[in-house]
Amino acid sequence: MRIFFYGLFMDARLLAAKGIQPSEINPGFVDGFDLRIGERATLLRSAGSRAYGRVMKIAAGEVAKLYAEKSVADYLPETV
Repeated sequence: MRIFFYGLFMDARLLAAKGIQPSEINPGFVDGFDLRIGERATLLRSAGSRAYGRVMKIAAGEVAKLYAEKSVADYLPETV
């Protein structure tokens, strides 16, 4: 599956250190969202905004493993 990452997870080396092997890594963006940095990075809907990150291909099982971590378990996937 293709995932848009922003914040720490757009670092392929960090993902590899967690045992996740992304492929097809490309720059990407989503319109209508603003990137907010706090304790964690988050996307908020914002008309006229654009948030930049990376699009990566990652196996569905690896995505589930990544978001099972306690520090990001509250994040929910959203189709963009």
